[in-house]
Amino acid sequence: MVFVSASVDVYLFTAIAVTLPVLFYLRQRNSGSRPEAPYEPYLIILVALHTLYILYTLILCWPFNLFSRLHIPLNASPDTIRSTLVRRAGLDVDAPLPRSLEELLTRLSAFEMRTLYVRFGQAVLQECEHCKTFNDYALFALPRAFLEYVREVAIIGMLTIRETGRERWRTYVVGALICAAVAEAYWIATAAIDVPENGLDVFMWHDMLWALRQLVFLVTPLLTHFLLPSTPSYASNPTAPAHAAQLALEQASRRLVTLRYTRGAVMRDPRMRAAAGDWWERQRVEGEWAREDETVRRVADRLGKGFDETGVEGEGRIRKITREAVASFRAGLVAAQAEPS
Repeated sequence: MVFVSASVDVYLFTAIAVTLPVLFYLRQRNSGSRPEAPYEPYLIILVALHTLYILYTLILCWPFNLFSRLHIPLNASPDTIRSTLVRRAGLDVDAPLPRSLEELLTRLSAFEMRTLYVRFGQAVLQECEHCKTFNDYALFALPRAFLEYVREVAIIGMLTIRETGRERWRTYVVGALICAAVAEAYWIATAAIDVPENGLDVFMWHDMLWALRQLVFLVTPLLTHFLLPSTPSYASNPTAPAHAAQLALEQASRRLVTLRYTRGAVMRDPRMRAAAGDWWERQRVEGEWAREDETVRRVADRLGKGFDETGVEGEGRIRKITREAVASFRAGLVAAQAEPS
């Protein structure tokens, strides 16, 4: 059942099929762990909006083609084309057509213009009033396709900005788009136009290359953002681990200072001192329960996290790691104190 029209219904259902997974994905990321990049949700929204736009272009903005839409041969006379248009539109035989269509039919009187129609499409021949030669039509058609490729390069640039982990793919993806643009221009300029005697089943180069271009634009951002492997930020920035360690140490230092003042404040308040004492006593009792349980000690030793004085392999692993950490920390303090100021 058609609600609005076949093409509009197809686009609406396609848009819903694209939007719902994106919303679900964003909700899962918000409820889960923090994304790798702070602007990752915005990039996902950008890809979704771009996908909806390209689908809209493919489904609802397909280039109009008189010969394909009306199923008339490419070598049909202008009078035949005009009578077919009038009949399909339900107009009188002598009813005037729009000025742009009348001028297009006049131009199609020459066979060379029909080959240009196949190369550049109906919109170029219908809108360019001053064009006469192949070069004129090529220069008129170039900015539209060029701006579309520039738009896609800008989209890829935003999807591969710093801290996304995909910076190294920018050159390759942009290079692929440039190769696609060059290939499209080459085929439009050099493709052979074969017109059979009946004038039917002519390969419309402009329409097919336009469709391939939109498909490339549809797939490229999806592949770039979701399928190309991303690398951690420290892989491209060697100083990132040191910077992250410095931030962690500064945060730990602030917490230790805060803990010292908090400890002093707690001890000055009788109620808080009593609550803190109860908490530590409860932790001591629960710790003794765990340490005195034979099953817990045995499982901890088997998992390599033994805390007993003598585990499966001598001293318990937790105690050994703790002793080594304390010794390393003490050695660092001694070395820092021994350095001349």
